[in-house]
Amino acid sequence: MANIPQLNAMTSVDLVNLIPEKWDSTIIHNAYQEAFWGGKFTAPEGGRLPIIEKEDFTKEVGDKIHIQTLSNLRGAGTSGETLQAGREEKLSAGTFSVTIERWSHAVALTDKANEISLMKDIMLAGKKLAPWLAQKLSDDVFKALLITATGATTLFADGVANEDALSSTNIMDLDEVAILRLALKRKGTMPLVVRRKNGEIENWYGVVMSGIDEHRLVTSADWKQAQREANVRSEDNPLFTSALGVFAGCLLYSYEGIVAAADTKGTPLRPEAVTKTELAANGTTLYVGSGADDNIDYTRNFKSSGKLISGTEVLSYDGKTNYTFTNVSHDNATPKAILAGSTVTQRNVASVLGFGAEILARAWGLHPTKIADSQSYNQLMGVGLKAVYGVAAIKDTYEQYPNYVILKTYAKNPGSV
Repeated sequence: MANIPQLNAMTSVDLVNLIPEKWDSTIIHNAYQEAFWGGKFTAPEGGRLPIIEKEDFTKEVGDKIHIQTLSNLRGAGTSGETLQAGREEKLSAGTFSVTIERWSHAVALTDKANEISLMKDIMLAGKKLAPWLAQKLSDDVFKALLITATGATTLFADGVANEDALSSTNIMDLDEVAILRLALKRKGTMPLVVRRKNGEIENWYGVVMSGIDEHRLVTSADWKQAQREANVRSEDNPLFTSALGVFAGCLLYSYEGIVAAADTKGTPLRPEAVTKTELAANGTTLYVGSGADDNIDYTRNFKSSGKLISGTEVLSYDGKTNYTFTNVSHDNATPKAILAGSTVTQRNVASVLGFGAEILARAWGLHPTKIADSQSYNQLMGVGLKAVYGVAAIKDTYEQYPNYVILKTYAKNPGSV
């Protein structure tokens, strides 16, 4: 019998071997540099930075990784001839658990004539995966703090009663920064430990806000004067160099996320979406993003139910999918249609996060590592990353979130973009 020639198709192993040795580690490094909650805010247990990071590669999907936290000492100490023995204060140590889950993401590659062309596409895929991973690392932290962690201390700008009472006058300003700092101090929040350029170690708090809140703040005359008086721009600590500025013992930051396309906007701090089709005055389903299920979650930053606003039209909804808001009702007395291409927000409400050290735990069962696949005689190929990790806001022994505070503001976009 004549020998039957064997197909010489590239296997997944062959494709993985084409990926440069440090391809995945370079992506991780770049992502940590670009992520808001990346390297500058991350430390092992006891590092006095916002994110406690721990790895345990013996764990599998669904397992818990245990992280130790310590509360501040509160005892009075001793004085005079009072004996110290028997009056020691016990360290209030807590064990906090994070459940780890698997995630992955990949880039599809078209068939290439030679390995050099394929390797160029692999390197380009890496450049695309790095900002995606940076945004995932950041957004997962914000969602854990703002959405998953129910019961976190929440304030409202100018002291209004609730989120529904926020209006155009309740914007982000220096008074709100001072209120956040006061709230953090009164909660006993563990401050960040920052080493200044002159070697001195100081305690600071952090405040991170949306781009709209940033605009409202930094365009004010009070802010400009405060920064002239602060004079910390010569500092080389990354906590200072990446900050908008400082005020009242707080380092102030802004987070905008990464806009992948015109129909993908918003962050967990200020949710936004773009309508795909017109919503009639009596319409009950609002289509956003691509208007179809294309594996992109265009409503990911929105509440599962609540209020929306587009222009002057206020809507209520009680459900959502990746690309729709469902059971929509119009709150205006005389409702109008909402045109395709309109921006929709969570009623122009934004979250500002005031924080200290040890606000969240990030646990790794598997660091991001390269994956690849090849099908249909190499006509379908893909390279990407997989990991096993989890995040969770840190609670104290009283089931409270001691090291951060949420402030709700009214943050209407003053521009047209």
